[in-house]
Amino acid sequence: MYFYAQLNENKVCIGISQLSGEVIQDNLIEIPSADSGYLWKKFENGAWSTGSFEPQSTAPISEFEELKVKNTALQTDLTNTKLAMAELVEQQQADKLSSQLALAEVIESIMGGGATA
Repeated sequence: MYFYAQLNENKVCIGISQLSGEVIQDNLIEIPSADSGYLWKKFENGAWSTGSFEPQSTAPISEFEELKVKNTALQTDLTNTKLAMAELVEQQQADKLSSQLALAEVIESIMGGGATA
């Protein structure tokens, strides 16, 4: 088995490979074992650095936080809209019931006020 440190364009190890045969490539440096200690180390002038060169995130955190706040606001707006719609439906049903009761009273008064003995 052959073990190789995979280097990026800055000569920093970004992965370890275990291959069945020997490979000659500029971005593959043979190492004695699949040791993760090579990860994020720089290979310069035939030697490994002692410092680590871990990648830094390029994602803008402020943008993420801004989207999180907007999402919360949208969820709040949606909840408020649902509540307002439920109140409108409830009011519409109450108005319909009132109209039906008023109509029943009108019909009853036209018919003579109810049953006669």
